[in-house]
Amino acid sequence: MHSHQFSEFVRNTAGESFTRDGYLAAVVVFLQPQGISAELLPMDDKDESARLIQRVRSSSPLVAVVTEAWYVDLTKLSPEQAREAMDMAPSKHPQRIEVAMVTVYQGLRKTGYVADIIRKGRKKPILGPWREAPMAEAGGRFVTPPAEWN
Repeated sequence: MHSHQFSEFVRNTAGESFTRDGYLAAVVVFLQPQGISAELLPMDDKDESARLIQRVRSSSPLVAVVTEAWYVDLTKLSPEQAREAMDMAPSKHPQRIEVAMVTVYQGLRKTGYVADIIRKGRKKPILGPWREAPMAEAGGRFVTPPAEWN
């Protein structure tokens, strides 16, 4: 399976899950010789989640992490507002955007996709269209390669 087919499968499956349930469970999806597997991420212990992601990344050629997330589009803020936003959790920022996020790892290469979560005027939220998200500046325990790769 190629990276594009894998990421499309994961995004389609996440979209179907969100449409059915109205939310996404945080999961890591990975390619194994016998097919595609998935494990729930223990989001009550983000260090354990990071260890699981790194372990899977060390042993699988294609890995995707599916989560809901908040972000702030810094390009729509003044330089001063952007500096202030960097000191605040995105979930607390007044201009936050709620998204479903799929990050696909193929070795050291990472590609991100987001779909806006649309809640206004709806009993059940829906996902907007998936779009590629820049990952050049992404960091943190879920993104950093496993230590043994350094």
